[in-house]
Amino acid sequence: MNIEKQRSTDEKIALFQRFFSGLPHVYGTYNPVTGQVRQVKAAVTTNVILRHLKGLQPYGVYLLVNDRTSAAAADFDDQNPSGPLQFIAAAKHYELSAHMERSKSKGYTTRGSSSSKRACRLQRRGSSCGTF
Repeated sequence: MNIEKQRSTDEKIALFQRFFSGLPHVYGTYNPVTGQVRQVKAAVTTNVILRHLKGLQPYGVYLLVNDRTSAAAADFDDQNPSGPLQFIAAAKHYELSAHMERSKSKGYTTRGSSSSKRACRLQRRGSSCGTF
């Protein structure tokens, strides 16, 4: 018997916002037809998230809030995987999950994120992580 709960629209939006939190007053988007990228200096409302989840408007979260983030991404425009592997090792050192994928154009893309309420303080020479 399948007892899986169906989430309401509000629950889905809240879940998305919990996983992809960032600046509450600015977000990125682009025109899928022209490819023109733009920054929107307005509140990230539930309507913005809902339009994104419905596939009506791309939404890009600004992950850095003050000097903290719970996720990071890096592009390596090199065919050598050693840089991305070092990124993954550093993420694991700070107990962040990370993975690597081949870029569509060239090189590799790596992403690291926190599965808990753990954030990293970005500094000029390195980083420090802690629980918040």
